Amino acid sequence: MKPRQILPLCLFLTGCAGADREPITLRGEMTQGGMIVGKTDPTARLFLDGEELALSPNGDFVFGFGRDHPRHATLETRRKGVVRKRRLVVKARRYKEERIDGLDEIYVRPPPEAHDRIAMEARQKREARRPLRREGFFTESFIMPAEGRVSGVYGSRRILNGVPMRPHYGVDIAAPEGAVVRAPAGGIVILAGDFYFEGGLLFLDHGLGVVSAFLHLGEILVQEGARVARGAVIGRVGKSGRATGAHLDWRVSWRGRPLDPMLLVSPR
Repeated sequence: MKPRQILPLCLFLTGCAGADREPITLRGEMTQGGMIVGKTDPTARLFLDGEELALSPNGDFVFGFGRDHPRHATLETRRKGVVRKRRLVVKARRYKEERIDGLDEIYVRPPPEAHDRIAMEARQKREARRPLRREGFFTESFIMPAEGRVSGVYGSRRILNGVPMRPHYGVDIAAPEGAVVRAPAGGIVILAGDFYFEGGLLFLDHGLGVVSAFLHLGEILVQEGARVARGAVIGRVGKSGRATGAHLDWRVSWRGRPLDPMLLVSPR
């Protein structure tokens, strides 16, 4: 795995001078699918492309760039009546095309009787992500949640049984059925259950809008509301839902924007 790009430890927003300069520390990859973790004066207000960012009590914050984010973004700080802006350059990426055949057709073209269930589950997933929890688990170094070969990557354009679908927003880890799944970082379990497409599904909230999702689980070993530490066993690999074999589909999002989980994992 290539080394992660670490941004300068101290950035000073444009327009600052002398003792009034506003230091902000950032780390992460400035690229489509990347997540940036930062720290600043907790009395400041921050905005990314006009959207206000939440801060923890000690000034930690986080933001991310979706799969197709434009090449530039604007980070703005407001403090004591002074507004300062910094232009961020977001690296563009190329994405693979993946063809997957052999899926049960009911998961490619759901029958009418499944539509109500799918719509209800979509609402459940949206509602689970809605509350903004001011936890700081996202500042931890992430680890891989399962051991195995990476068989599917973030952002790839997927064709299922010959039908073009939305891009894949996670990383697939091929592992034996029953293999343990661990929390990649600490968090709070905000959703756990059996869903139409995802099968055994678990959401882990890492704070300030950062959520991990674990799909196709064969067994869920934690309950909603549980607080878990990085490395804790939270489930077992399965092949439930829309899957052709045993594997874990791990996804990460920030405020609903899908990010690339592999960019969060510390190099070994």
